[in-house]
Amino acid sequence: MSLELQQVSTVVDGHTHIYQLDMALKPNSLTVLLGATQAGKTSLMRVMAGLDKPSKGRLLFDGEDVTGRSVRERNIAMVYQQFINYPSMSVFDNIASPLKLAGRDTAASITQRVNDMADRLHISQFLQRLPAELSGGQQQRVALARALIKAAPLTLLDEPLVNLDYKLREELREELTAVFDVGNSTIVYATTEPGEALLIPSMWWHHIEALDNFNVLVNYWWRNTPAYMGPPLNVLQHAMMSLRDLPVDQRAVWQQLFDHYVFNPQEEAFAHIPEQVRGVLNPINEASAKQTRTMLLNKLKR
Repeated sequence: MSLELQQVSTVVDGHTHIYQLDMALKPNSLTVLLGATQAGKTSLMRVMAGLDKPSKGRLLFDGEDVTGRSVRERNIAMVYQQFINYPSMSVFDNIASPLKLAGRDTAASITQRVNDMADRLHISQFLQRLPAELSGGQQQRVALARALIKAAPLTLLDEPLVNLDYKLREELREELTAVFDVGNSTIVYATTEPGEALLIPSMWWHHIEALDNFNVLVNYWWRNTPAYMGPPLNVLQHAMMSLRDLPVDQRAVWQQLFDHYVFNPQEEAFAHIPEQVRGVLNPINEASAKQTRTMLLNKLKR
């Protein structure tokens, strides 16, 4: 979903919370709002969510004006600084609650999706526990899982790691980067930490925009490829583990193989092979990606 803010500003009791702002977020992008406390990050996210209405300007979702719509009329997900979970519900039911409320998934589908999300955020072993039985970091993972599983067109994360200790922040930061890479949501992430603004977007393809008369740095990255292709960073990390420390002559051979099959593939080089038996030489689709991922997982577990 694309999100566009046109000359949006907010004034409360004579104090300017958001200076006049124009911003356009690409579909499935990750945008990081970097600013000090009280810089206006939360105020901006509340306007995006529909919790507050701007004093001036318009908000467009996929080109449609939603400025006057309340948060209940916008399909969004949001995580706050303080993790909020349903205390009387198990971790499983907390994560599943958006899916049950939407009423579009079967019970089997809900179970599968909850298990998959719990695996990604490393909380599978806690699914039958109550939130109060978990540590702060584990409870924040539950809140994040509930927001991300909704697969809303717009996901807002307002300093979700700020109340965690340094070690937990580092762990969750890496996990979130991997989760964001395979998502299909436009994500806005607010932080006071410059390191998060640089490290959470995948790799280093950042667009950094200094907005005139606005005290928040906007940093965003997006991919237009299907989620089933997976994050390229996984390949780089695996290559560093398997190839980087090989002898020079062996690395040179592998470099030629990567050039031949990945960076400069020539269709005529395998035109003699029948299409039905080319395997991964054919263009990757969702089915072949799933098959390849299963094969790799089995090999990595050995």
